[in-house]
Amino acid sequence: MDKATVSSTEIEQRVNHQRVRYLYQGGIRAISFNIINAVLLFGVYWFQLPPTNLVIWLIMLTLVSLARMVHTSLSLERDWDISKDLRHLQAFRIGVILTGVTWGAGFTVLSPGLNDTYTLLFLFTLAGMSTGAFSSMASDRLTYMLYILPMLVPATISTALQGSLLSLVMTIMLLLFMVMLAVTHKMATRTLAEGFEFRFEHEGLLKKLLKTNEALQSTNRELERTKEELKKLSLSDELTRVPNRRYLMQVMEHEIQRARRDKVSLSIIMIDVDHFKKYNDTYGHTKGDECLQSIAGILQQSLLRSSDFLARYGGEEFVALLPNTTQEQALSVAERMRVSIFNVGLAHSGCSAGKVTISAGIASYSPDGDSQSETKLLETADRSLYKAKAEGRNRVAIYDHHSVVVPLMSGDSSNGHD
Repeated sequence: MDKATVSSTEIEQRVNHQRVRYLYQGGIRAISFNIINAVLLFGVYWFQLPPTNLVIWLIMLTLVSLARMVHTSLSLERDWDISKDLRHLQAFRIGVILTGVTWGAGFTVLSPGLNDTYTLLFLFTLAGMSTGAFSSMASDRLTYMLYILPMLVPATISTALQGSLLSLVMTIMLLLFMVMLAVTHKMATRTLAEGFEFRFEHEGLLKKLLKTNEALQSTNRELERTKEELKKLSLSDELTRVPNRRYLMQVMEHEIQRARRDKVSLSIIMIDVDHFKKYNDTYGHTKGDECLQSIAGILQQSLLRSSDFLARYGGEEFVALLPNTTQEQALSVAERMRVSIFNVGLAHSGCSAGKVTISAGIASYSPDGDSQSETKLLETADRSLYKAKAEGRNRVAIYDHHSVVVPLMSGDSSNGHD
């Protein structure tokens, strides 16, 4: 069975279920009117007819109505599925037939003792009951016919047998009335069923649209996550997992603008691994990659503030960006980095120290000094780094007219310089 057929079957089942539920909901309202009309007629005819026949008729109609009320209420409460169990609908129709028969039999038995006025009142009541049931049973044609025919056919026959001109006219009117009810109800049932079908089809389309929209939203969220991941990858150094040069330039531009606006200091540290080419030649590029990864991790741990930023500048060079940091404070951070790398003791036989060391150069932007761009800061830091290397490596330096070289800490003097 293809998807379209399954969809039609589902809609048909839902339409059937809604039709019967509508029938039951209308029945709850209509059943009570049977008892009310019967009680009113009982009061009107009490002095016109023998009480026994009236009481028996009222009791029968009341019992049938109460049984129908209980069945209908329980069925609505349990919300059973008509597409799977037809017994409840059959029970409802039996109750409808018994109600119609009781009304039709009541007219047949009671009307001979009534004059024309009271007979017309009874017929008027039957016509009103039939018309009232039109709306409450509009969803099921068979049930409606099972209600009005046992009610109106006996009344029509009984009226025809009276033989008077009035009875003949009333008989013709009753026949035309039944035909009109049958034809009109057929049209109403079809229209209601089409309305249910239209509603469920559009509900199905709406659910599909909502499901499609949810899928699209999920896809968009996944695309956004992928986009963010790709953005991170494009701004991250693949080897060391720290930001790359491209990301550094973006952050530097932003931090310089903020330093100018807030009139605060900004410093950068340019870091280079000493004699790294010899390290690669001695230990191989794989060990060289591992060395850079270790150094990146140590440098990152040396930055104690969340606002500090470390990036791989290229090759064995790194740059630390330190917002709201003076030149003296940057010297302290750079020295902490140098000592941390030295104390880890990564073996480097190509270096006179016997272990991996770094050199660092400082450049600072001061709100009291001249404006500088990110390019100017990097150039100054590079000159400071060159100065540190020229003065023996494994040290921190600042390039200016008054050279500042941080001396080796005690314990490092035995290492010597290349």
